[in-house]
Amino acid sequence: MGCIQSSALEQRLPDTFLRNLCTHYQGIDVFSRYKIIKELGTGAFGVVNQVEMISTSEQYAMKVITIGPNAKLPELRKEIDLWRGLQHPNIVRLIETYETQTHIYMIMELCTGGHLLHAIKERKAAYDEETVKMYIRKLAASIYYLHLKNICHRDIKLENILYESTDPNSDIKLCDFGASTMFREGVLMQTVLGSVVYMAPEFLEGQYTQACDMWSMGVVMYMLLSNTMPFHGDVEDELVESIFEAKVDFSGEAWKSISDDAKSLIKKLLEADIKNRYTALQVLMHPWIKSADIALSPTSQIDNVIKRLSEYASFGRMMRAGLLAVAFCCPSIDISDIKQAFDELTVLHNGVLTIKDLQQVSLTEKYPSVDFAKIFSSLDMENSNQVTFLEFVSAVMNPTTVDEKVLKKAYLLFNPDDSKGGIREEGLARLLGTDVDDISIKEMIGVADSDKDGAINYEEFVKIIQTRPVSRVASIRRTGPISRRNSGTRNNREPQSEPSNNKI
Repeated sequence: MGCIQSSALEQRLPDTFLRNLCTHYQGIDVFSRYKIIKELGTGAFGVVNQVEMISTSEQYAMKVITIGPNAKLPELRKEIDLWRGLQHPNIVRLIETYETQTHIYMIMELCTGGHLLHAIKERKAAYDEETVKMYIRKLAASIYYLHLKNICHRDIKLENILYESTDPNSDIKLCDFGASTMFREGVLMQTVLGSVVYMAPEFLEGQYTQACDMWSMGVVMYMLLSNTMPFHGDVEDELVESIFEAKVDFSGEAWKSISDDAKSLIKKLLEADIKNRYTALQVLMHPWIKSADIALSPTSQIDNVIKRLSEYASFGRMMRAGLLAVAFCCPSIDISDIKQAFDELTVLHNGVLTIKDLQQVSLTEKYPSVDFAKIFSSLDMENSNQVTFLEFVSAVMNPTTVDEKVLKKAYLLFNPDDSKGGIREEGLARLLGTDVDDISIKEMIGVADSDKDGAINYEEFVKIIQTRPVSRVASIRRTGPISRRNSGTRNNREPQSEPSNNKI
């Protein structure tokens, strides 16, 4: 038994629209598009710089990996392969990547608030329990999502948990997939890498499963609540021995005010027997996590979300594809209200929307005329029985308020050839991957191609995503205490009618 090899990895990661939104460029000079502002940090897997996109002045983070003389390119590309398809509200989004003969460059969203290790060192004190509860809930949600996709992070630590912004109430995001790998149930992984402080006993032995991520999260939780490490040693050998003993100590002054439920969860995570160690799902269902004070969206906002989801279910394929590209290009900080609504609709608050979430009694009773099954089918583009945060954003966002810089970036994702009129069949097919057949590609071009030149120019692209078609769904009738919201109607139509298949 051992780690999954690259051939197995490729079988697990298909050529799909959601993955292809993150474009990989070869032979293009990244510095013709970005300039370095400053270095943000260095690690075992590369250097991270803050960069500015020259054409728009937008700020991003850029990870640089050097391709050494004996480097194995498939191994270096693995981080890109794993990361580019991840769309979760608490995972840093990978935007695009570049590869030369000597380097790999990864452009990702910039989290300006720094990492948790720096924050706790500056505080010189532990966090309060309610704050830690929120952080652990978000971290557990991101790990739950990764494990659903058979990805083991293998480097969960305070340095890899970032604040999205400098706001005191900033959200957190998990980053850095340089140590990550695919796993199969029942197959042990063997490669030992990362920070010893966060390593599980079985990880140190080189025979471990994805449960190692949960141990690491237990270490993070302990450190946030106490500002101390759970295991100690003057030298590494002593630290390793302490980890193998797995004795969790709550005798310090910091623990006197910490609840029994919090201590109980830490014990379940820092459990040496992986059969008894909590999974991410069990963490999300633990009483301590479920007691978190979760902000609720205004009734009118949820009202509008349901209305937009209902409209989205009737949109054509080209409109849905365009909206997903726009959502991908939107900065996370600009969609915080949508993130809150998404979190509220997911019963487990795990960053993944399921049909059961949409069919919960509290929704079906308040919106009896809404076809939630149809909505879910239209959102679930990869037939995975899960809806990602990005798919949700694409359905709920208002494209008429999106900055033109974002619209242009979304348009460019479709590989337009402006010398031939814009987005053509070959460019659209390349982006959509195996999700769409040739006949559907022709139909998607035709529906937006108002000047009939066989391509979609920028103006046609903007028109199709910003023009709300006349609603083909029944008006939303609510019962219960939710107030009615009159958001008005539009008389505009899509440039041309299009079959409303459930999938792009």
